[in-house]
Amino acid sequence: MSNAIENPSTLLGLAGLLATASQQLEAMGTPGNTHATQLRSLGERLDAGRFHLAVLGQFKRGKSTFINALLESPLLPTSVVPLTALPTFIRWGERAEAQVCYQDNRPPETGPAAPGESLEAFLSRYVGEAGNPRNHKGVSQVEVRFPSPLLREGLVIIDTPGIGSTWKHNTEATLQFLPQCDAALFLVAPDPPMTEVEVGFLAQVRAKASRILFVLNKVDYLDGAEREVIRPFLRQVLEQNLGFPEGTPIYEVSARRGLQAALAGDRPGWQASGMEQIRSRLETFIRQEKTQVLETSVGRKGCFVLDAALLSIHLTLMALTLPIQDLESRLTQFEARIVDIQHERLLAGDLLAGDRKRAHAHLEELTEGLRRQARQYLMDLVKLELDRQLDPTEATIQERIAAVLPDFFESALETLSGQFTARTEQFLAAHQKRADQLLEQLRSTAAVLFDLPYRAPEGVGAFEMKRTPYWVSRQWTDALSPIRPDWIDRLRSAKARRRRILARIREQVELLVVRNAENLRWSLYQGLDESLYRFSASLDEQLVGSIQATREGMALGLEKRKETADAIADEVTRLEALATRLSAMREQMAGSALPS
Repeated sequence: MSNAIENPSTLLGLAGLLATASQQLEAMGTPGNTHATQLRSLGERLDAGRFHLAVLGQFKRGKSTFINALLESPLLPTSVVPLTALPTFIRWGERAEAQVCYQDNRPPETGPAAPGESLEAFLSRYVGEAGNPRNHKGVSQVEVRFPSPLLREGLVIIDTPGIGSTWKHNTEATLQFLPQCDAALFLVAPDPPMTEVEVGFLAQVRAKASRILFVLNKVDYLDGAEREVIRPFLRQVLEQNLGFPEGTPIYEVSARRGLQAALAGDRPGWQASGMEQIRSRLETFIRQEKTQVLETSVGRKGCFVLDAALLSIHLTLMALTLPIQDLESRLTQFEARIVDIQHERLLAGDLLAGDRKRAHAHLEELTEGLRRQARQYLMDLVKLELDRQLDPTEATIQERIAAVLPDFFESALETLSGQFTARTEQFLAAHQKRADQLLEQLRSTAAVLFDLPYRAPEGVGAFEMKRTPYWVSRQWTDALSPIRPDWIDRLRSAKARRRRILARIREQVELLVVRNAENLRWSLYQGLDESLYRFSASLDEQLVGSIQATREGMALGLEKRKETADAIADEVTRLEALATRLSAMREQMAGSALPS
């Protein structure tokens, strides 16, 4: 064992690196225990072949129904309103049961607890917003065991809260969960097929997950022509906007029909739902790719843990080696700078809130202008059609509106989003610059005061306003269902009949204008707010993390300074050797994180 510790290059494989690094950090004592536990957990996952496959997407994409269909059982609770509030881990077990773990010291609870209670009903009391609003029960994790052959080889499927729902904390829970993902099934649905929120979220998923499979759910709501429109649209978004390879597969399914067919024993219906294809793809992945992707993912996560551990060690060494008066002076300067930076962060937040409010007001102005323009355009078209036809009918006028409406709103979409983007990009760029300056001030201050290696921050990079919100233009014509003229109209004069048709069409035009203008407005509204949320959360996370790491390292060093000079010298020697070994292991681990 001692040879392996002194020369980590002799270790074979990632598992040995994780185990040895964990042992080294445990030997460090309390400060290294957190990092040691994280590395040990990664090693256990690697050893067990436990692969975390997260089912991700915007709220109401049908994620829970999809998992139920995949496992051919009504396992997870589903609802017509946003439901899942906590990530739910589903792994192999001899029988169906769930375990609920709590954030405090309460013992876990296993269910179903009552005779005759279904697992679905038990879970709804803990993972659902209705049964556990804002997680007031203090649940830390829910794990389900289920005897599905798909899970037997170590696959763990994770149902996650949907992003962008009414409950902001659901989005927060999913964003915080991303580092645990090894791969992802990303669900989209037809209405709309890809929103600005999803595009931004997918960019974050791609940075955390080693592999992503795309599923277009709810295809039973589409006819053949609509499916032909959505396929190239989604591929364009993935390839041109997000940089995915050309020809990235998109699996088309109806999870609802797949589950119904599975429960009824209808194998042709199961295959027709598309679920057979995605399940076969997962089975092939487990046989052929899972091991390599898991090792890549675990190696990447291990590097993150070691980076944090090395920062703590370097700070502790600095605290041990500096003259005590010098150290205290530097700490005083650092704490004073933190106060200044935190004050600047509050001011930045106030400025951001003000710009957000002004951006919303600007968007409302643009949308109201679009409503007026759309009403005028469509009603002029209606009157022209009424004048042109000798015996006009609502059906022919509706067909004419249906033919021109998508083009009008697509053009309006480009114009409106361009105007909105031009206005918002100005203040977004200013806030991005301010955030980068805050981070650079903090990191450069720590680097100068404590003689640490300094790397300029790469930027929060949390927002970039895309020029096109993603939605289905064909859905705009849904409200134009044929309305048979009332038979009384036939008894009226042509002039009276024309007035009645005009009145009814005007009502329909108003509904279409409101619906599509709101669809466009909401897409831009969501894109802006989600971008600003990610920006603020990322900035705060980096600021808090940097401050905490610096303080902890200094505190440990000051505590050690109470020991004798010989003891301090021994500790410095030990930590320097530990940092050297961990750095070498980190480099090896980085090699494991590279995809083959």
